[in-house]
Amino acid sequence: MSKPFTLNELQAGLIQFDCACPIMQFTDLKDVNGNEIYEGDIVQVSGNDGYYVTAKVVYECGAFWFYAKNISLVFNEDCDNMVMLASMYIEDGDRGDSLDMVGVVGNIYENPDLLGGATNGKD
Repeated sequence: MSKPFTLNELQAGLIQFDCACPIMQFTDLKDVNGNEIYEGDIVQVSGNDGYYVTAKVVYECGAFWFYAKNISLVFNEDCDNMVMLASMYIEDGDRGDSLDMVGVVGNIYENPDLLGGATNGKD
């Protein structure tokens, strides 16, 4: 598919894709480097005390979330392995559409090996 299409065309089955490519939904936010953040992206989220966690972006319950097993180490709170992107955007202040604590490093389709736990960035 090389030309734009409408949602109506897609729903009517008028659009044929030439590949088995996953469709990654845009979060409407950008990382610290100006890269757009999509569902399925793998990101590094920096937090307190020099720690950062590698997380994946998921869409659940009508919202985008960062998911990582040890994400509470970055945020020093009990957050059940998930943090909502919108809450980070609000805490990050009035910086347009970017998140200064987040950097996209890959995606789950091309770089699944990047997913890991929290790391002390000082080491």
